[in-house]
Amino acid sequence: MIWSPGKTLKNGLYTIEEGDPLKKSRLSTTYLATSAKGHQVVIKVTNDQAIDPVDFAKLRQRFMDEAYKLVRCESPYIVKVEASFEEEGLVCIPMEFVSGMTLDRRNPKKMPEAEALRYIRQMGEALQVMEQQKFIHRDITPQNIMLRSNEGVNEAVLIDFGLVRDLDIKVSTLLASDVTAFTAPELSDSGEKRGHFTDLYALGAVLYALVTGENPPKATRRKANEKLPFPVGVNPKIAAAIEAAMQLECVDRPKVTEWLKMLPEIPLTMLKETIDSPQIQPEEKRKRKFETWQIILAGVAAIGTLIGGVGTYMQATKSEAPKESPAPVQSPTSSQPAKPK
Repeated sequence: MIWSPGKTLKNGLYTIEEGDPLKKSRLSTTYLATSAKGHQVVIKVTNDQAIDPVDFAKLRQRFMDEAYKLVRCESPYIVKVEASFEEEGLVCIPMEFVSGMTLDRRNPKKMPEAEALRYIRQMGEALQVMEQQKFIHRDITPQNIMLRSNEGVNEAVLIDFGLVRDLDIKVSTLLASDVTAFTAPELSDSGEKRGHFTDLYALGAVLYALVTGENPPKATRRKANEKLPFPVGVNPKIAAAIEAAMQLECVDRPKVTEWLKMLPEIPLTMLKETIDSPQIQPEEKRKRKFETWQIILAGVAAIGTLIGGVGTYMQATKSEAPKESPAPVQSPTSSQPAKPK
């Protein structure tokens, strides 16, 4: 069922906007709508024509269960989700509308390592929140990561959870046409377990794409027993982290918290490289330069304080040492040496 623009949902609380749906798949349709308060929202709706009525009833319940988990996933790097509701027998999930550019639309595709690491760390935090709620995304790709401006600084936001995909037994295994360079191998085999290591594989693949400008080879390389090609010209620590996340056997992948510790810290030189990126807006450049100078000035101040302390110590030591010349100045009213001023 496809709803027309102008249709109201939840007793007039939401109104579908003009234009085609934002996204259509076998199992769901996503609409852009306006709330009664005038805010734009995204509403994802189950597709009742996707599967037979018996399976749809199961799918509908699991859809609602997963929506409940999403509401509890509170993170600045996860799109905000409101409580689900029903409309004409279909489950609807309203989500925050995030205005910005997805990572797959960024040009050039390759970005400075400092910038890539910042976004990946943010996504890592999002994965940790989902892990606490026992929720698996299953579809982490550059297309599903939005760059949202927050006070002039871009931050990564996970926007599309593919709520229906993989929830029903009959659709838990991806079709060959749905497999991408970011798909973990276990999603293509119904006999394998899925877990948070599944999302880590995808996040490692996203990092590969960001620092090389190219998508990694698909996990089908497992059949040919091919190793992941080592990214040329990439920081060795980043390459090692990518390799660890994209292990073909899930038991060989680290936990998200351990993996984040493998990522290198961002040196000041890399921070400057990020600031000077041509893709960054002037306001963001000014903010990052200000933050960089704050770091520099704080370091200079710390050095100045240290030097000042050493100088004070040396002066105090010098003052306590016996003076050989000139002779002590005598006070006109006392035979004792006058105190130094």
